[in-house]
Amino acid sequence: MSWVRTPFIRFSGTVLAGALVVLALQWGVRASGYQLTGLGFLALILGWSAVIGVILMRYWRGIDEAAREAQKWAWYWGGSIGMGVAAVGLAMNPFDVVGLLVPAGADRRSLLLHGAGVVMFGQLIGFHLAWAYWWWSRR
Repeated sequence: MSWVRTPFIRFSGTVLAGALVVLALQWGVRASGYQLTGLGFLALILGWSAVIGVILMRYWRGIDEAAREAQKWAWYWGGSIGMGVAAVGLAMNPFDVVGLLVPAGADRRSLLLHGAGVVMFGQLIGFHLAWAYWWWSRR
């Protein structure tokens, strides 16, 4: 299939595979009874970030100008609007979103991480909607 050969699909698959490797390493460490320290977790994330950085550079160099414009436009508009919607949604908390995501009595760190995750998820959804709109409007 030709869509599997597109740079965006290869990039997305590689990032997903990298995230699964990090999760597998973290679960393996926990299953062995060892707890990652802050420094160990930081080293794991920095290693993953370096690999993703190299993949991103290869991806960016491999796409044409139209795809680059689509990426920039989608991150600017879709990411910004998605972030705003998620942040306002967390602030207004209409359906007790934070209460559904974290257990009762969660500490500040858990609340912060879950809130940041909701905002990043909003950015990701906004990006994909804007990216699809950009390509659809120019077909």
